[in-house]
Order: sequence, then structure tokens, then C-alpha cells
Amino acid sequence: MAVTNKSLKNKIYEELLRMIIANKFPIDEFIVENQIVQMFGVSRSPVREALVELCNENILRNIPRAGYQIVKITGKQIRDAIQFRLLIEEEGIRTGFNRITDNDINSLKMLTLERNKRSKIEPLPLEEELKLNQKFHLLLNSYSKNVIMNKALENILTLLRRAIAQIIVFDNDIPQYEESLHSNIIKSLENKDVENAIFYLQKDIRVREKLFNEMI
Repeated sequence: MAVTNKSLKNKIYEELLRMIIANKFPIDEFIVENQIVQMFGVSRSPVREALVELCNENILRNIPRAGYQIVKITGKQIRDAIQFRLLIEEEGIRTGFNRITDNDINSLKMLTLERNKRSKIEPLPLEEELKLNQKFHLLLNSYSKNVIMNKALENILTLLRRAIAQIIVFDNDIPQYEESLHSNIIKSLENKDVENAIFYLQKDIRVREKLFNEMI
């Protein structure tokens, strides 16, 4: 099947976003269109579309006759994002609590087991650690069946991943997430205890908030 311009644009977008989060581009240097065209070996059209989408999401900004620059995330944006995240994730659990099935809980368990298994082999790179953590929280929130809420949470978590990448230089500067917190969220769901699930969810988010407060 031929690769469409749209799917190629999406592929370039995802890879550029991954590289930005992983600090592959120096924060103060310009990303130029020709550089990305050569990197992917494609025409200008899908590259330009991917760059425009990143600008629309305020991840990049276009500087005429210079190129694209990564938008730095401020301390206020981080604090606002964490506050909004707490509201969204708590509401997500409350809304989805009665819909959560045993299969849903098993899916959360599998994610947690996957992360634990891989981390026992060797410490996970920062990028991988954050991706797995984001995957857990998005899956948990998805049980609310609120697509707009879940997309908003995805945007917030992506912003916070970018913020960590911009602030932290070395992977081992960030502690691994507390395995017990995700496990306790799952146990609370199994026990049909929504308030306890929210307690551990908030604690899990506050761990990241404390880290940010120490860095910004």
C-alpha cells in the first residue's frame, strides 16, 4: 500500500515530537526545514505540514527567515498543567469507576508488570520511563469514556514530559516512579474503593509536582 502524504506527515510529526522530548535538538538552536527534509529523505510538503502542526500545538514557533525554535516551558505553565492534571485525572476515575471491568484492571496490571520487568534488567532511560508512566495514566483515564478529557490529559502529559526533558540533563537525575503507587491504585480499583484509588493517584501526581518544584 502506498504511503499517503497524511500518514507520512504524521510519521514525521511523531518522530520530531519524540526527538524534542528526548532533547535531541538544542533548545536555543533553530530547526530548519532543509535539515528535516534531509533527515527523513522526503519532500518538503509533509515536513512543512508536520512543522506547522507542532507550531499549532505551541511546541515550536516559526521565526521568519530563521527557522523553527522549540518553545520553552515556563514554571507557571508547569504548575498550571499539574493543577489541571489533578482535576482531570480525579474526575476521570470518578466518571469511569463503575465502568471499569476486570479486563480493564488486568490491562493496567500488564502495563505495570511490563515496566517493572524491564526496569529490573536495567534502569529505564528517561524517555522510556515517562512514556510508560503516561501510557498508564492515559489508559486509566480512558475508562471515563470521555474522549475530550483523555485528549486534554494526553496534551498535559506531553507538555510535562517536554518540561522534564528541558530541565534535566542526565537520565539518572530523575527518580524512577514509585512502583507501589500504581500498584495501590490498581488494588483500590479491585477493592471497589474509589476514594482510596484517588488518594494514591493524587500521591503519584504529587511526587512529580514535588520534583518540578525543586527544579524550577
